[in-house]
Amino acid sequence: MPVFHPVPLRALAAAVATVCMFSAHAQSVHSYDLPAQPLGSSLARIAGTSGQQISIDAELVRGLNAPVVRGSYTTEQAAQAALTGSGLDLVKTAGGHWTLRKAVAATTPASTTTLPTVTVTAQAERSATTEGSGSYTTDAVTTATKLDLSLRETPQSVSVITQQQMEDQGATTIDQVVRGATGITVQTGQADTAIYTARGFGVAQQYDGIPDGTPATDFGARITSQQDDLVLYDRVEILRGAAGLTQGNGQPGGAINLVRKKPTREFQGSASVSVGSWDAYRTEVDISGPLVEGGRLRGRLVAAFDDSHSFQNVVNEKKTVLYGVLEADLTPDTTVSLGLSSQKAKGAQEWWGLPFYADGSDIGMPRSTYLGANWNLSDRDRTTIYADLEQRFANAWKFRLSARSNRTDMYKEGTAGSGPVSAADDLVGFGLSSGPFVYDTQADGLDLYASGPFRLLGRNHELVLGASTQRSEMHMDNYVFANDANGTVNIHAWDPASFVRPQGGLAHRSRFSETSRQHAGYATTRLSLSDPLKLIIGARLSRYENVYRAAGVAPATWGYDIRSSTDNTLTPYAGLVYDLNPNTSLYASYADIFEAQNAKGADQKVLDPIVGANFEAGIKREFFNKRLNASLALFRIDQKNRPLLDTNAPLPCGTAFSCYVPSGKVRSQGFETEVAGSPAPGWQLSAGYTYNTTKYLNDTAAEGNVFSSFTPRHLLRLSSAHRLPGTLQAWTVGGSLRAQSQQYVESGSVRLEQKAYAVADLLLAYRISDTTSVQFNLKNVFDQRYWAGLSSTRYQNFYGEPRNASLVLRTKF
Repeated sequence: MPVFHPVPLRALAAAVATVCMFSAHAQSVHSYDLPAQPLGSSLARIAGTSGQQISIDAELVRGLNAPVVRGSYTTEQAAQAALTGSGLDLVKTAGGHWTLRKAVAATTPASTTTLPTVTVTAQAERSATTEGSGSYTTDAVTTATKLDLSLRETPQSVSVITQQQMEDQGATTIDQVVRGATGITVQTGQADTAIYTARGFGVAQQYDGIPDGTPATDFGARITSQQDDLVLYDRVEILRGAAGLTQGNGQPGGAINLVRKKPTREFQGSASVSVGSWDAYRTEVDISGPLVEGGRLRGRLVAAFDDSHSFQNVVNEKKTVLYGVLEADLTPDTTVSLGLSSQKAKGAQEWWGLPFYADGSDIGMPRSTYLGANWNLSDRDRTTIYADLEQRFANAWKFRLSARSNRTDMYKEGTAGSGPVSAADDLVGFGLSSGPFVYDTQADGLDLYASGPFRLLGRNHELVLGASTQRSEMHMDNYVFANDANGTVNIHAWDPASFVRPQGGLAHRSRFSETSRQHAGYATTRLSLSDPLKLIIGARLSRYENVYRAAGVAPATWGYDIRSSTDNTLTPYAGLVYDLNPNTSLYASYADIFEAQNAKGADQKVLDPIVGANFEAGIKREFFNKRLNASLALFRIDQKNRPLLDTNAPLPCGTAFSCYVPSGKVRSQGFETEVAGSPAPGWQLSAGYTYNTTKYLNDTAAEGNVFSSFTPRHLLRLSSAHRLPGTLQAWTVGGSLRAQSQQYVESGSVRLEQKAYAVADLLLAYRISDTTSVQFNLKNVFDQRYWAGLSSTRYQNFYGEPRNASLVLRTKF
C-alpha cells in the first residue's frame, strides 16, 4: 500500500519530503474527506489516496494550512483544492510527477507544464484551526456572526491569539494571553480572578461559540472567573464591540471565545517540561490521532501538571488539567464528538490584596507582601462535558449541534488584612471571620444552527438559522469560626505565621444564590448585492431571566430577592463590506446588545433593559497571500437606559427604597489599528494600538466626567518572533510590549492612580532538531512596578508580576 517517507528537515533550512507510492493513472477519480489541516499533511494524504507522487519542498509549505477537501476528484483537482489561497502552483515535472512552486505571473519554462485552472465545487471550508500553522493569524472566524468568514470579510474588530503566539509568549492561562491582546484591559481581582473590558465595557466569555451563561455580576465573577488553562485550547478569538447576535444578555465590550483542540486524523504527539521563577514547574502531554484504520474514529488526550509559587510570600498552587475527546465519522457526512475536561487547583491564594493610606497615597509595600495567614486555602474543581454533532448535506448546507455542561466547586478559608491604613500608626485591620466560603455553580449551554448557501436573483448568498439556550445556577455559603477574632496590626509587621487557624466549630452565617436562564433564536444572512458589495444582516430574539437571592442565617435572620427579566428582546445586526480589490475591503457595521436590569420605576415595574449600541467603520487588508491581516477601525458605543435616581418619587418608593428612570447614557469612542501575521518569511508579528475616550452623557451626578476611568486612553500591544536567517536559522528571537497611559479609580473622595507604564518581555528559542526545541522567556525585563488592579483604599489592590523567567523544553513525535 502507499507509504509516506519524509526526509528529516535540517534546522529550518530548505528540505524535501517526497511522497512515494505505487503508480496510478493521473486522471483516476478518488473519494476524499480531508479536514482542514497543515498543507503538507493534506497533500501527503492526497498522494497516498491517489497513488501519485508529489514532491514537497518543506520550506514552501511551512506555516500554510489547507481547507477542507471533500468529494470525488482526480489527483489534480484535489491538490488544487488543498492549495487554495496558499500562493503556490501545482506543476508536473518532465518525469510525470507533481511538485510545487510559488505562484508566478511569468510564462512557465518549457521544461514544465502549468496545469489549467480547475474549478472545484467541493465544500472548501476555511480552516480556523491554528495548531501547526506557525502563524499569528488565521483563515476564518465565526465569533461575530456565526458565518464562516475571513477577518477581512468580518465587519467588526476581531483578534485571534493563535497556538503559535501562545507558545511564543510562554502563556499558560487565559489571563496571560488576554493581557497582550489588542484593545483589552485586564483588572486583577481576588483569588485568581480578573475583569476583562474592551472600549470601557465588560467582555463576555464563550467556549466554542457557546456563551458560558454566567451573569456579569460581582457574585458570578467570584465563582466562575477562574483562570482557564490554555493547554485545552487551539486559539482564543476576541471580538471587540457588541456581541449581541451571538451572546444575548451582556455588556457591549465584546466576547472572548476559547476554542478547544480537536482530534486529528493523523497521529501526532507533543510533550514539554518547564521551570520558572518562584519554583514554578510544569509538564504537558498532548497525544492525538486515529483509533481505527482509516481514521473514522479519532481521539485526543491532553494533560498538564503545574506546581508553582508566586512573587508574593506564601501564595502557591498545584494544578492538574486533564482533557479527553473522541470524534467519530458515523457516515462520510455525519460527525459526532464527546469530550470531558477536568481542572483541579489547590493552594494558598491572595484574597484581598493590599490597602492604601486613607488619603489615597501608596504605602509602598514590597510586591512580595502577603496580608493573609499561611493556612489560607483555596480548593477548586471544575469539570466540563462537551458534545457536538455535525451533519453535512450534498447542497453544501450543514447542521451543527453543540452542548456544554460545566460544574465548578470551590472551598476557601483564611484571613486577610483590610484598610484603609492610618499614616499615623500604620495599623491595618484583620478578621478571621472572612471564611470559610463554599461555592458551587452549574452552567449548561446548548447551541444549534443550520448554515449554507442559497441563490436569489441570480446571485449566491449565505444563511444561518439557529437557536440557543443557557442556564446557570450558583450558590455561596459563608461560615464563621465559632472562636473567630478581629483586630489590628501594624502592616509592616504582618506575619502570616502568627495567625493560628481557629479550632472551634463552624457557624453558618449567610447564603447567596443566583440563577439565570436565557433562550434565543437567531438568523444571519450574507447577501451578495454585487461582486464587490456584501450586506450582512441578522437579528436575535431573546428571553432572559435572572434571580439573585441573599439570606442571613445567624445570628440575625434576613433576606431579599432581586429579579430581572426581559421578554422577546430583539437584538439587530447589520454590516456592509465593499471590496476595493480582492485583498482590501471597506466596512461599516451596527451591532447592539441588551443588559437586563433590576431597578424599578415609580410604577413598580422593572425598567427596560440597558442597550449598548456599537457603531464601527474601517478598512481591512490582506497581504502576502493572506498571511498578514491589517485593519483600521473607528468606533463608537452608546449605552442608554441606564438607571438614574427618580428625584420626584417618594422615599421609600413602593416596595423599593428608591425608584429610578431609564435616562442615563454613556459613550465610548475612538479608533483602533491592528496588524497580525507574517510580514516576511520567518517573521510573525501581532501589533495593535487603541485610542479610547469614555464619558457620561447624561447622569445626575457625573455628567461630562470620565465613565470608565480604568480604561487607558492609549493602549499599545506588540508581540513578535523572528527566525534568524542563514547559519543562525536554528534560533528564534522575539518579545512583546504592553504600554498604556494613566488609569485610576475613585474610592469615595479619594483617587487611586496608576501612571502610564510599559512592560517588555523577551523570547529566545533554539531548535535542537526538527522535533525538539528549547525556549527561554524573560518577562517584565525592566522590572516595572505597577498596579494590575485597583479598587479602594481598604483592599483589592494588586501588583503586577515583577521580572521573572521561564525555560521550556518541547518535543513533538
